[in-house]
Amino acid sequence: MWHELVKSITITNELLFKIGLMLRILPTTLISVFQQIWLNDNESNVLSLHLTLEQRTLLGGIMVNWIVEQQIERALNFANQEKWEDFEKEILNVLHTNWTPSEHVPWLILELEMNITIRETQVQVASHMIKPMLNENNASVRNIVMQMNMGEGKTSVILPMLALSLCPSSSSLVRIIVLKALFPMNYQSLRYKLGGLLNRRVMPFACRRDMNFSHVQVNKIFNRLKQGLHNLDVVLTSPEDILSFDLLTIDKCRRQEFDTGRSMLSIQSWMKTFVRDVLDESDEILHVKYQLIYSIGRQQQVDGGVEHWKTIQYVLNLVKQHAANIAQ
Repeated sequence: MWHELVKSITITNELLFKIGLMLRILPTTLISVFQQIWLNDNESNVLSLHLTLEQRTLLGGIMVNWIVEQQIERALNFANQEKWEDFEKEILNVLHTNWTPSEHVPWLILELEMNITIRETQVQVASHMIKPMLNENNASVRNIVMQMNMGEGKTSVILPMLALSLCPSSSSLVRIIVLKALFPMNYQSLRYKLGGLLNRRVMPFACRRDMNFSHVQVNKIFNRLKQGLHNLDVVLTSPEDILSFDLLTIDKCRRQEFDTGRSMLSIQSWMKTFVRDVLDESDEILHVKYQLIYSIGRQQQVDGGVEHWKTIQYVLNLVKQHAANIAQ
């Protein structure tokens, strides 16, 4: 099948091959072109290589066969190591039972590059979160929370699936919110899974209250987010970073740095319009401790100052003076 595909591409572009203007036909090259065509991204189509419908269908079939081959190799490896429980799980996992590879090409590439098989349960969860069943009484409700057991592949499989499917075009920017302690691990994991054949950039968004953004720096951040929307990038951040950015915006306005504050407010408004949030470990992230109001500005005396505790001391002195008389 691979030989037939290469032969058909070579015949179609015979002149370009003869004069040396076409690179070697490799799986990585064709898969990249295949994905760009599926995303309707004609601007970044490498080598000006255009695959016909028949060639794309053949390439998709080859990729599915490669994934089947990988699954058989994993099962044989478990059998050789006498890991019969893992062997049975691998054999019972039937490929692509509840999703069509041609409709979810990025998922197919993810399976192939990561040497995994997306399980039926994982597809059900991802599909339900991509298109949630809206409440008939309130059609505006679009938030959804789902729970899975440990080891079901929430972070390692479902999170990349959502990152790939929630931005099929440059109409929404996926922002993945993780716990601060898990930020480095999630960043490395997403880069590894999305940065290869899928060619998606993962942008970390970090902010602390002691950062002193200038108007120019804020505009650069805004431009990078807009560029990320166009390029189908993924933003990774934490609850602390989002709250710090919101608080810093208020602080800039309080200091009368209105140009910077106005730009930061524009970013917040833009993100509410275009960003689609995915929360990993939502039970922890939605905890009340992430909704605290932080103090801003310089430290000041509370109303009354030292009189607060001096008054208590005066009362206790009076108790000491009169307690004996009252007791008698």
